[in-house]
Amino acid sequence: MRFSPDSQELWVWHEAWSNAFDRIQIGPSRLLSVWNVPRRALLAERASQNEPYRSTVFTAGGRRYSRYGTELIETHTGSVCKTWKTDQGPMTAWAFSPDMSLMAVACPGGPVFLCDVYGAHTANKKSDDRTLRQLWDALLEADAEKAFATVSVMVQRGDESVRFLQTQLVPTESNSESVMRLIDQLDADEFSVRERAAKELEGASVAFDVLDQALARSQSTEQRSRLQDLIGRRGTFPASPDLMRMLRAVEVLEAIGSPDASDLLAVLSRGADSHQTREAQAALARLGKRIRSSPREQDGPALNPHGSGGTSP
Repeated sequence: MRFSPDSQELWVWHEAWSNAFDRIQIGPSRLLSVWNVPRRALLAERASQNEPYRSTVFTAGGRRYSRYGTELIETHTGSVCKTWKTDQGPMTAWAFSPDMSLMAVACPGGPVFLCDVYGAHTANKKSDDRTLRQLWDALLEADAEKAFATVSVMVQRGDESVRFLQTQLVPTESNSESVMRLIDQLDADEFSVRERAAKELEGASVAFDVLDQALARSQSTEQRSRLQDLIGRRGTFPASPDLMRMLRAVEVLEAIGSPDASDLLAVLSRGADSHQTREAQAALARLGKRIRSSPREQDGPALNPHGSGGTSP
């Protein structure tokens, strides 16, 4: 088992299926179950692809984790987004740096390799002639590897990316006519209307307090049931493309970590309670701790992005 870095989720690898938080029934398949700890609710369940818990290390924000020290996996999709290769045999230990830009991996009797997660430290960066608008659209990509390549390019472009994101990201608003209309449609007479409204609310960036308030005042059994379902699945995956783009954009800002990036995170963190607001608040807090505890050096040795040129401590 593994807790996420924020202690809000519990990841359980097992040969079982789960029908309650505290009860696991043994079955024939190897599964990964993800539980929301405060609500005791099952968020997601998928084939684990033989991911033993001992081999899993999360990044500081929990957005990604490494398996065996050779793969980087996107938490919300469970898909491999980057791999590293060495000729030194199996890795036995690995860890991420606090700013998530480096991963150190080691094998028995061998050197410690420093892997450049975003490619920001590498002297010879891969050229990418996409415009920032094209990169922004590419953050919607369902393919985790392609999406991470886009995240990496935006991190490498630094404050140029921050200036563009300032034009795209705005704080979550507490209320809107369209959201209230969709909430009202959860109690519509036609089943198709109720279903469509629920799907639109699931994919939209809706302030958490709006759903909570709607549930508190609802007198309809059908509407209450659908609102409870939406509230219970906050943060679950698979996430909508728009939600994944927001998560990846906040990751870009945190990885860049410049004053302008911090300022934009601060603006987003003051929005209404939502996925974006909470992500921005958590990223800003981690960034503040990094700045206070260990200022990042601006100059250092070039690193091999595949880890094959690592150095021993």
